[in-house]
Amino acid sequence: MTAMTWERRRLALSSDAVRFDVAVPLDASTRDALAAIGVAFDQGRHAVVSRSGREVDADAPVADLADGTLLTVVDLTAFSPRPSAKTVAMEQARTEHHAVWWLLATTAVMLAAAALGDLAKSTTLLGDSTRIPVAAALGVGAAIAAAWWTLRASTTGGTGFALTATSSLAFAAGVVGAPHMEGATHLAVTVGLLCATVLTALMAVAASERAVRGAIAAATAVFLVLAIVWGGTLLLQWATTTAAAISLGLVAPCIRWIPNLLLDFEDGYAIQFENFMSSRWSVRGAVPADPGQVTMAVVKPQVDESLAKLTTGILMLSVLAAITTPLVVPGIYASNLLVRIGTIGVIAATIAALFLSPRHSSSTALRWMPRVTSAFMAVVVAIAFAMHSTDATRSVLAVMLLVAGLLVAVLIVPVGRGASSLVWSRMGDTFEWLAVALALPMGLLAGNVLESVRTVMAG
Repeated sequence: MTAMTWERRRLALSSDAVRFDVAVPLDASTRDALAAIGVAFDQGRHAVVSRSGREVDADAPVADLADGTLLTVVDLTAFSPRPSAKTVAMEQARTEHHAVWWLLATTAVMLAAAALGDLAKSTTLLGDSTRIPVAAALGVGAAIAAAWWTLRASTTGGTGFALTATSSLAFAAGVVGAPHMEGATHLAVTVGLLCATVLTALMAVAASERAVRGAIAAATAVFLVLAIVWGGTLLLQWATTTAAAISLGLVAPCIRWIPNLLLDFEDGYAIQFENFMSSRWSVRGAVPADPGQVTMAVVKPQVDESLAKLTTGILMLSVLAAITTPLVVPGIYASNLLVRIGTIGVIAATIAALFLSPRHSSSTALRWMPRVTSAFMAVVVAIAFAMHSTDATRSVLAVMLLVAGLLVAVLIVPVGRGASSLVWSRMGDTFEWLAVALALPMGLLAGNVLESVRTVMAG
């Protein structure tokens, strides 16, 4: 005699200090499973989170989950303590004025771009009699805006708007105020980066909120690195394209390097060292003190600060790649073979790194901003290639783009449905590491650094 059986999905459901191992029918949802075992789940207050930290739709059938998945029911209200009445009143009376920040940022960027364009053409946007007063006005405006925002900044939002506006004003002040001489464009960019570095450093010191301070500190680090690159190449009398190529080559390594600088917990948070250490790591080594119970109130501020640093750094590096690509692309048609190889290599490596690195992120902004930048870089290269190619080459390029579009259209359906492959993931990791390792050396080749160093040594 045969008996009817139904396929079930085995799940591990965890809530507070209780864990349940259940077998659920494929057509049931996670909400049904929680209700069957008596675990409270209120939409809007609770969330179901997978092992990777991603939220799982409680109403989706469990057939979409892998067998043996560990799910945790999280009480969202426990992560944010109730603010005081004074804090609530201050936040309600507070406005961000996002439109004003965007207006300031757009005006500063347009003025800086116009000034750089005129310097590149050996002309002046403003006469010497008005250039210094305008630069001083921009600098004073940037300082006032930064001080006003820093004193009232909070984690409720507006950090990106204010940081973009104030740093753009400082950069524009440096560009407009730079003296007109040989290599004025290179000098203007360097002065603008130094002004932005100084202003953001002062803002990071003055900010009271930890997450805001982390975001500004990340912006300061990026501006400082760029100022060192552009200032160093200026002192060595290297070309502007060399500084741009080195800056583009730094994008991929920095994106891979940023996560290593985020969390900086004390050693006592890691493991119980006294249970695992048989000897000291130095003569005066000591066992790290036990920090006690790890609570959300202790951990969450550091996590928020790390997330702010990561978001700001990735977004700024993505914008940097988009800005420097048009300056580096002409190297594809350089007479020097090493420059051509380096230009193609740094662009390809940066595109690959920007496209593959977001696989490790769960944030929407961190997933799509680098990918949008990689698509923009690919379009810039395609346009430059089409403008300097024959009709036959353009036809081949059009066919290649059509085939690539068809492949993307075919793959987007299974990927959108959640299809994954360990083999493809490992292959992506390999290409990502190659891109990160080759980006900076290729950037040095694209900037013709070898020839520049040879000239410096010979002279």
